[in-house]
Amino acid sequence: MFFYVSKITSLFTEPVTLIFLILLASAFLRWMGHQRWAWCGIGIAIGLMTIVMFLPLDFWLLRSLEDRFPVPAPQACIDGIVLLGGGEDIQGSERRGMPLLAGAPMRYIVLSELMRRYAGARVIFAGGSGTLGTHKLAEADVSRGTMENIDLDLRRVVFESSSRTTWENAVNAKRVMQPKPGERWALLAPAEQLPRAVGAFRKIGWSVLPWPTDFSISAPVWWSPDLGGRFEAIDEGEHEWLGLFVYWITGRSSELLPGPLLDIPPKSAC
Repeated sequence: MFFYVSKITSLFTEPVTLIFLILLASAFLRWMGHQRWAWCGIGIAIGLMTIVMFLPLDFWLLRSLEDRFPVPAPQACIDGIVLLGGGEDIQGSERRGMPLLAGAPMRYIVLSELMRRYAGARVIFAGGSGTLGTHKLAEADVSRGTMENIDLDLRRVVFESSSRTTWENAVNAKRVMQPKPGERWALLAPAEQLPRAVGAFRKIGWSVLPWPTDFSISAPVWWSPDLGGRFEAIDEGEHEWLGLFVYWITGRSSELLPGPLLDIPPKSAC
């Protein structure tokens, strides 16, 4: 139920959806003869579009999330690696018959480097389907094909394909891998998603080493003709901040805005 509620809520809180609904309501008001209210709605929609075009809302929403956790220094040893799903294009992969990524490709490059550097580390990919509806493939299937294409050793990787949310990623990955006390596990996720993911892992008692990937924001852009890209970035930021709040009030996160802690075991058994 939580999955469906979160997806429906996210749909109606997207900036593009809100502007569309305002314009739709304005058209209805005009049809009903309420010209003044209709023009007010149109003015609000134009105002929101102007704000999105001229103010770096995407930077303000995402920068603090992406900067929350630094990229770790090289580690002497890592026992395991958790790779979160989310950028795998399930529908496109089904249509094309080949693994496709819709975003966050750097996760796989970082994973490849960590697997090479820490040859004894166990690996799990956690991701089923984060979209509504049914699909033949899961994110884990697309991930498997992607790892095959970049020649990773799949014998070291466990693919968990039932989780649909970040919370389920954490719960299912811990159930499958059974991490032992004192082990050091790296958590790979897009930088803006990492605070919420870390909060979920800490909530279930799994202390992980946050490893951000796929940074999308560098500097504020005060005017951008790329409204589509800016709307997408704003939606990602809004989604993460809303998710942080919801996870906190529903008991799925250790805190409202998780940050770096000195709770990683100083020494690993590996």
